[in-house]
This record gives sequence, C-alpha cells and structure tokens, in this order.
Amino acid sequence: MKCSKCGNELSENQGFCLKCGNPIQVDPDFNVIEAELASSVLELLEEEDKPSMEDPSEDDVAPMITVDVPYDEINMELKMVDITRTPSKPRVSRDMLRETEEEKAPRENSSKNSNPSNNKENLKKSSDNKKKKLIIAACTCGIIAIIGIVILTVLLLSDMKSKKTYDGNYNRALEASEEKSYDEAIEYCIKAISLSTSDKEEIAARILLDSIYRLNGGLTSDYASNLLELIDLGENSADNYVALVDYYYNNNQYTSINNLIVKIKDDDIFEALSKYLPEAPVAEQESGNYAGYVIVKLTATEGNKIYYTLNADGNSLNGGVEYREGVKILGEGSAKLTCFAVDANGIESKRTIFEYNITQGELNAPKVTPSSGSYSDFMTIEVEVPQGSTAYYTFDGTDPTKESKKYTDPIDMPRGTSKFKVIVFNEYDLPSAITTEAYNLNISRVISLADSKKLVEEELVKDEIMLEDGKTPYGTIEVTYDRIAIIGKDEYFIFLATESNDAGTVLAVTIYGVNTHDATINTEIINAEGGEYTLPGL
Repeated sequence: MKCSKCGNELSENQGFCLKCGNPIQVDPDFNVIEAELASSVLELLEEEDKPSMEDPSEDDVAPMITVDVPYDEINMELKMVDITRTPSKPRVSRDMLRETEEEKAPRENSSKNSNPSNNKENLKKSSDNKKKKLIIAACTCGIIAIIGIVILTVLLLSDMKSKKTYDGNYNRALEASEEKSYDEAIEYCIKAISLSTSDKEEIAARILLDSIYRLNGGLTSDYASNLLELIDLGENSADNYVALVDYYYNNNQYTSINNLIVKIKDDDIFEALSKYLPEAPVAEQESGNYAGYVIVKLTATEGNKIYYTLNADGNSLNGGVEYREGVKILGEGSAKLTCFAVDANGIESKRTIFEYNITQGELNAPKVTPSSGSYSDFMTIEVEVPQGSTAYYTFDGTDPTKESKKYTDPIDMPRGTSKFKVIVFNEYDLPSAITTEAYNLNISRVISLADSKKLVEEELVKDEIMLEDGKTPYGTIEVTYDRIAIIGKDEYFIFLATESNDAGTVLAVTIYGVNTHDATINTEIINAEGGEYTLPGL
C-alpha cells in the first residue's frame, strides 16, 4: 500500500506516512483522535515514572556557565509517530514515543550550560507544563469515559428499542424458535402482534406463531384462536380451515365447527372438510319454474336430520325447522329453500340452496269418462286420480268437498238425468278445479209395471205364501206398487206385499223389486234409513 499524497510505501496498519506525515486510516474502526489521546496519556505516565531532571531543589542547583546558542543552531529532529491499532483497540508503542539517548544528549548539555535564571524559568515552565499535561490527561480520560458511556447508552437504548418494535420482537421470536425456546418465542410473537401496524405485519407474525405452536406440541385453545384470527384476516386457505376444524373435532367442540362453516363460501374448502362434515341434503324437485305450487322432498344420509328455512338465511339450528315431510311452496312468486343436514354429533353440513319460481295456476281438473251425454245402455263413470291424491264426487249438482262421497272405483251411471261433479285433493290437501259432467241414461225396459205386479203375485203363490185368490191361513196378502228405485245401476219397480188378518191388522210387509232391465225379482231389497231403497252392502 502507498501513501495517497507522496507515494511512499506504507507498512500494514501504519497510521501516518513517515515521509510526509499524511494520516492513513486503514481500519474503518480505527479512530485517529482516540489514538492521539491515548498516546498523550501514555507519554505523561512514562514521564511520571522517570527520575525528574527538571524539578531540583534550589539547594541542588549549582552555578552553571551558560552559553547562548542560537535556537536555529540546535539540531532538532521531528520524529513522526507510527500509530497502530489491533482489531480490538488502539495501542501506542512505548518505543515509538521514547526518544533515543542520542536525541536527548544535546538538550541535556544545553540545559546544564544555561544560567541560573534560565534554570528557574525552565523549572517554572516545567511545572506549568506538568500541570497542563495532567489537566489534559484528566480531560482525555473524562472524554474517553464519556464516549464509553455514550456507546453503552446507545447499545442499551438500541436493545430497549428493539424490544419495543415489531421487527425487534419478530426477529427475537425467530431466534428463540431456532434455539427451540418455544415459550419465549411465543411471547415475542404475541408482543410483535400487539405492535403490528398493518394486516400484513399481523398476518406474518400470526403465521410464525402458528408454526411455533405446532413445533411446541400440545395444541391449546390459543392455537385455535390464532388460526381463527388468521382466517378473519383473509388467510382463509383450505389448510387453515382443515387445521382448525381438526382441532375442534378432536376436542369435541362441535358448536365451534358449526359457527365456522357458515362463513365458508368456497366449495373446495368444503371438499377438504368432507371427512368432518355430514353430506348436504338433496332435493328431488330441482330449482326452476313451477305452475301453481311445488312440493319439495328432501333426503339425507340415513340417521342424519334435515333442517330448512324458507326465504331466510338458515345459518343455524335456531333459525331452521326440522324436516318431516315435503316442503310446500305455494303462491305466485320466487322462493328460496335453504337446507342442511345434522349428524349425531350435532355437526352441520354445508348449506344447500334451492330456488323456485311459482307462476299463477292451480291443480288441473280431474279427467272423467264418459263425457256428458245421453246413453241407452248401462255405463260406468271413471275418474283419473293422480297418485297420492283423493277424489270426491256428487250426483245432486252441488260442489264436492272433502265431506262428499269418496271415489274409490268406477261408478255406475244412474238411470235418468244426473249431474256428476268431482274434485281432487293432492297429498298436500291442495284442491284441483272441479270437473262437471251431465248424463241422461235411458235404459229400455223389458217388462211393464202391470206385468211386474203379476210376476210378484205369481212368485207368492209359487212359494205357497198365499193362494191364487190372495188368501192365507191367517188372512189375506195384498200386492201394491210403491215406486221406481235406482239401486246401483239397476232400475226396479218396488212392490209391497202386505199380510193382514181378518180383523184388518197388518201382520207383515215384504218388499219385492222387479228389475226392469231383465225382469228378475229381488227380495233382498231393504228400506234404508231416510226412506231410500237399497241392497245390503251398498
């Protein structure tokens, strides 16, 4: 290395150029001022150690012959000091500061040859110089002490400041974690979180805290709380959800799982949580447009319950209704059905939403055959009833209700004129429109009224109930016509056979019906309550 001023070759760690005196600072930590101060102190200490040649008592001072020598004739030589510094602290060599015996000799001889007055003056100057040097030494020590105190204070303040900043606590947490001092690392992380000034800083500290919790083992509620805070800060990755739900599941905190999943909107996260959650319900009726109404049937895994809300959020059990049968959605407009399943642990599934748009309308009127008209042969009336529905009908022209006669099988068309009305109620008691049909059934008779009466009288004689003249062992029997009765699909002439004794007292009345279609006699006809004739079982 060469001097930047004169180009003289320099040795390693040389503080000054010995040729031109240019200061050289090789070590950036080397302080020239500190080195000079240290050299001055060392020089003073060495002078204290030497026997004093400048402070004799007056008795010891002998008359001396002085020779005036011009100052410029004194052979003086400036010796440059080479100050070196070890890597740890500056050090001034005693050899570099000590003058050689040859350099001292001329000055000593000069002093001996001076006169007494000059000696006294020199002694006074020497004393003053000594005091000045002591003052300089004291000041130098004070300055060095102050510098040390300042450096120490700066270090302490820097350490204290690092403990009061986000970065300081974050870095200390990293160091403690690397040293496996996890409890200490957790404390620094929590402190860093409290000192964070942005979501980015808090997220970074919480991610570090999460990793430390995992390394430390024995996961606690603090671990779960930190994960929840991360999710709330937007770190809602599937891994964070899985870790948190796994903690809740293993600690039987099922309500916490339910409170968490209502926040999830991402299907990929639900897929990642599938082993912890029950499957969502399925609707048989897909979302879409429906006329009049729709009945939605829901199914879920066996053993799981289903809860739903209609036109609501349905985020909790408190807001849901337990599903038992189809959900009726009636009336014109849109409806949103939200449903979820609940397993034996009370864990809720993903919310599934179905949307239905109902347009104005009602159940279609049932189809009836045959249609209105006149008929000359026996006919049966059939009604098409949808599965799960029930039909009710009347023949007297009144509108049917659920109190009317229930349709179960095809109905015999009554003879004569009739008005048939029928209505259908589906499985959810929703009524259909009413179907009305008008019939006129005119069946040709094969026997007249007179012939029918004669047929009844012949039957009584044949059965030996009476004689041909109408006599009986107890009196007489008289056959009289009552009315025409339609029983089922058959038309009957109804006759009454009244048996009386000789005193005119009625002993018995027997009903006979002659079928006008085939001229057969029916003796099983009875007079039902209300005066209507019928057959047993009808």
